Amino acid sequence: MNNQKIYWNGTKSELVEICYALYTNKLIEGDHNNLLNFKEICNLVFDLLGEKITHNPYDNVYQMRRRKKKTSTSVLYKSFKKCFDC
Repeated sequence: MNNQKIYWNGTKSELVEICYALYTNKLIEGDHNNLLNFKEICNLVFDLLGEKITHNPYDNVYQMRRRKKKTSTSVLYKSFKKCFDC
């Protein structure tokens, strides 16, 4: 990248949710084709966007799983629904 600064405008919980989606779908690999663990992906993404990582991103994942209305509060669900609704 040409030293361009990029910024995250969402919440840290939303960013953790995106990191978790990358992790669960096994979309990020490191050197020697080894898959990165969830914490490594969080560190990578938060660093890329110039954000300070949450103290324990696993707590965010735990809270996501406990949501009663999982689909309506998920940033990923909202964006997919917006893309695919006519």
